[in-house]
Amino acid sequence: GVSSAVPGARDYDIDVNKTEREYLESLGIFDPEGYFRREEDEEEMDEELALLLKRARRSDSVELRAQIEKHVAIQSEKGLRRLRMLDLPRASRAFATVYALRPDAYLWHDGLVKYYLGDYHGAAESLARNAVRYEERFGGEEAASEERIWRDAAELKIVHCWNGGRWVKSGSGVPVALRVGDVL
Repeated sequence: GVSSAVPGARDYDIDVNKTEREYLESLGIFDPEGYFRREEDEEEMDEELALLLKRARRSDSVELRAQIEKHVAIQSEKGLRRLRMLDLPRASRAFATVYALRPDAYLWHDGLVKYYLGDYHGAAESLARNAVRYEERFGGEEAASEERIWRDAAELKIVHCWNGGRWVKSGSGVPVALRVGDVL
C-alpha cells in the first residue's frame, strides 16, 4: 500500500509464508513437500548436534558460535512444532537441547511443556527464569505477564499436590510453593 511516512513511496509487500519459508530454508530444515525435514533427517541432525556439543566444550570460534546459534534456532522451531502437535515429550527434549546449547535462552514455552507434563516445579522454575530474561532483555517497563501467570499456576499446582489435593486457607503455614527459585 501507500506509505504515509514518505510521500509517493510504497511499502514492501508483506508475505508471512514467504518470510517463514526463507527463514526455515536458511536453517536447512525446510522441505517443500513436508514443510519441515522428515523424521529420518532429524536423527542425522541429532548426531550432528552431539558432535557440535562436544566441540563447543573445547572451542569458542566464531564459526562454532554460528553453528550453535543455527542449532538453537532449529531446536526451538522443532520444540514449538512438537508443542503445536501436542507431542510434549519430544518438545521437552528439543527445548532441553536449546538450553544445553545456550543456557540463557529465552524460551518460555519450555515452562508450558513442563506444566502439561506434570513437572510443576520444573515449570515454575523455567517460567520464573524466562520472566526475568524477558524483562532484562526486552525492557523492564513491560512485565513478563504470561510467564508470571503460568508460573503462579504451576505454584498453585505444587501447593495443591503437596497438600494431598486439598486447598489450604491463606496463612495456614504452607511454604511458598516449596521455594521455587530465587529469581523473583
